[in-house]
Amino acid sequence: MENKYEMTSALENPYLIPLKEELQRVKFVKKNPNKDKTRTTIFGGVKETIPPFEAFALGLARAYNKKELVQSAKNRKYPDLYELCKSFIKYDYPDFEYTTIQLNKNVNTEYHFDARNGGVDNLSACIGIGDFTEGGIEIKENDIITQYPNKDKWLLYNGKTKLHRTIPAIGDRFAIIYFTKK
Repeated sequence: MENKYEMTSALENPYLIPLKEELQRVKFVKKNPNKDKTRTTIFGGVKETIPPFEAFALGLARAYNKKELVQSAKNRKYPDLYELCKSFIKYDYPDFEYTTIQLNKNVNTEYHFDARNGGVDNLSACIGIGDFTEGGIEIKENDIITQYPNKDKWLLYNGKTKLHRTIPAIGDRFAIIYFTKK
């Protein structure tokens, strides 16, 4: 599935509305990535500053003081959300393998590769849910840019080898990305 992008609707998924409601109840805390040395990027020898963002991971995450993956503390803090996220993807993609569920609220990214993805075919499953318009994922291949509006739609793609970024949305957008972290 190296060059194939799969988009499918999640509108028939019975977990879509409960998951959206649960995400709206969760308090996302703004993180200052500039205090975290792993969250800055360098282009042409210039360190870029990343604006604060609202995001956290469920499932397995890398502990900053350890090399191995450990259970995210957010699994215990938000057990209902964690179970809903697992049921949500299982309904549409019962065989999709992942270790980590990244939850982003109104996060805009620049073009990047997901260097730490390491699953089967390095696939990520991404979906945008919430009360928003516009937005989605933009993939750039050989100077060709393709936009994938993913409100209530799954996009399966290889984020490790495909240069991609988010398309800004208007309103509250929750991006949920399932992937295997190596």
